[in-house]
Formats: sequence, structure tokens, C-alpha cells
Amino acid sequence: MYCIDKLISNGYNFLIFYFDDKTDISELDLFNYGYLISARYCATHKQNEEECVEIINECADDIFAKFNEIIVANPKLYQHFNIEKVFSRNTIQKYPEMGRSYVIYYEVYLKLELIQKQ
Repeated sequence: MYCIDKLISNGYNFLIFYFDDKTDISELDLFNYGYLISARYCATHKQNEEECVEIINECADDIFAKFNEIIVANPKLYQHFNIEKVFSRNTIQKYPEMGRSYVIYYEVYLKLELIQKQ
């Protein structure tokens, strides 16, 4: 099942999106399993991409700790994956204003690799 949680780190608010043990792995799009756990920082004022990257880096330890809590609480699903303590990719939503771009949200994803059956 798709779940949402929140994390406050260094005064910044994050939404945590993840799948739990109620998820049937056979129903996942295994080509997009890198989207199983993510943290989204929603800008609270006009911020550029560089500022958001700094915030993510500043809060990375807390984000990875939250990801680990989720993995430990949902072993049935996450036992199927090799998990690295790195962000595999990001998604950014921006809006333009008078020749500049500001971030609406910046989202990072935990690096997961499906364990191949032998």
C-alpha cells in the first residue's frame, strides 16, 4: 500500500512517500522500483534549486534514518532489494517568475536494486 509520512529535520518539513508490507511485489512496476521510497521537500518561500540541494544535503542523515525506519518496519517488501544509503535520482518542480525559476518541490529517491532470483 502507498503511504505518506512526514519528517521535520533542522526546521525543514519533508513528506516521505513509501510502500509498505501490504504491497504485493508482483504488482509493482519492477522497472520503476526506484520510486518505492522518497522524501519531498516543499519550498516554503522563493528558493532556487541550489538552496534546495543544500537543504537536502543538510538533512540527509535524518532522511536516511527515516528511510531505514521504514525498511525495518516493512521487511517483507524490502527484503527483495539491495539498498544503498544514497539518493538515486531526484525530481524537481519549478515555476517561472520574471525570468527566474523557483522551486515548488524537490524530491529525492532511495537507491534500490531488485535482487535477482537464481
